[in-house]
Amino acid sequence: MHRWLGLAAGAILVLLAVTGVLINHSPALGLDSANLRQTWLLSLYHSEAAVETRAYRVDGHWLGWANGTLALDGEPVAEVEAAPVGAAATEPVLLAAFPETVVLLTRDGRVVETLGTAALPGEITGLTAGENGGVVVRTPDGCHTAGPGVVSWSPAGCPETWSEPERPPGTVRAALMELADRPEIPWSRLLLDLHSGRLFGTVGVLVVDVVGLAAIALAITGLFNWLGASSPKRRRRG
Repeated sequence: MHRWLGLAAGAILVLLAVTGVLINHSPALGLDSANLRQTWLLSLYHSEAAVETRAYRVDGHWLGWANGTLALDGEPVAEVEAAPVGAAATEPVLLAAFPETVVLLTRDGRVVETLGTAALPGEITGLTAGENGGVVVRTPDGCHTAGPGVVSWSPAGCPETWSEPERPPGTVRAALMELADRPEIPWSRLLLDLHSGRLFGTVGVLVVDVVGLAAIALAITGLFNWLGASSPKRRRRG
């Protein structure tokens, strides 16, 4: 029993020892100021489903939106309250379409122009790339197209496919989660929750408790084994 308890608790005791040392030195190691960026680690604290984000792959870039912030490749570029309905690229600019706004920006993230309701053919419900480098928008009254400069709109036939949101790479997704006003989680918090078992909820805490009790049992059984081995009767038998 003593041997099996040791094998079962040994790995967790090593983890507790390592995390304990790191926690003690977390200020010197900068773990109090360094926040988690890995999406799979953030998912231990937050559910992505609870936060509304959208991302569109456009001409080798990712136009994303989270909690009122438009971002290009994870970097914020503009504030737009409504969620986007599409994104596309023309030769000079990238476009992010919202119900009552279209944002035009360069490929390095500089906003060129923001078109409001007066400059749009109606409420935008969809966007896609058009012919000759232009774009097509969908409105309740039909579809309209504009050239690469998006200066004026004219009626057009509605295409079959439209810009749709996609799942971005992990780095972009993590940046959008951060823009969505998720609480920042420092590495020291992760270590503390791992050390206590709270990272895995009630089950994790119970496992750490059991390991602690097992360590006490190991100490007691080890002491009894040592006392038994060194007793006068056992020495005489030997």
